[in-house]
Amino acid sequence: MGIMALLARRFVAGEDRKSMIDALRLLNKNGMSATIDFLGENVNNRETALSFGDEYLRILEDISDNKLNANVSVKLSCFGLEIDPDFCFENFLRVVDKADEKNIFVRIDMEGSGLTQATIDMFERVKTVRSNVGIVLQAYLYRTEADVGHAIERKDSVRLCKGAYKEPPEIAFAEMEDVNANYEKLATRLLQEGVHAAIATHDNAMIDRLQAYIHDNAIHRSRYEWQMLYGINRSRQLELAQAGENIRIYVPYGSDWMGYFMRRIAERKENLLFVLKHLFEKRI
Repeated sequence: MGIMALLARRFVAGEDRKSMIDALRLLNKNGMSATIDFLGENVNNRETALSFGDEYLRILEDISDNKLNANVSVKLSCFGLEIDPDFCFENFLRVVDKADEKNIFVRIDMEGSGLTQATIDMFERVKTVRSNVGIVLQAYLYRTEADVGHAIERKDSVRLCKGAYKEPPEIAFAEMEDVNANYEKLATRLLQEGVHAAIATHDNAMIDRLQAYIHDNAIHRSRYEWQMLYGINRSRQLELAQAGENIRIYVPYGSDWMGYFMRRIAERKENLLFVLKHLFEKRI
């Protein structure tokens, strides 16, 4: 088995929805919720963008029919954001509408910095007509401190992550020490002032510090959840679930697993080191 296939088997639930459903059932059995990502990005034709919308409609039916504890995560570049914003809005809204009918939450993933503002603009546009949507913000961008402030003002649900794309030093922190410091600062602000914070990190030391902050400030569990990637830091995932914490696992699936890994690994060597570190963890 090639290294890429080995990585995919570890960190991607499979190529089809049945494999994804099986993975979600096991996570739910172990006390964890999930968010589902159908792999792909940067779609450049309308037919493919519509097919992504169709797949997410099927995912929503799967969640409902199988009574799974899950929501969905989407990349707007799959829905046509780079083709035409109005087309993207209509394509995406049909998914948000179906999710709203089924009481399922939709998280808009953040992509590279070239789409940051367009993604936030689309999120704000959708939120004017539907409330079951949230946004992702990336701590390694300088602009994110201001974006977090705006999100708090709007009472948005925010997933805070560190960021996985290669960005120039003009717009992003280059040193991990600085990224971590900004992440902790923004996470504590969201925990204190936000309506609901999704704390997306696999950094055990960071989790320990934020848990201490949560305890010291008596922040109720209903106001936050931990989020981790499928297959990453599994022992801590189980530990958090067994302690009664809300933890949601980001579950990618689909035939584009090769592109998913190649794009991420090509962008930042840290991404490869990160997945290799967790490759041989014990399975749940």
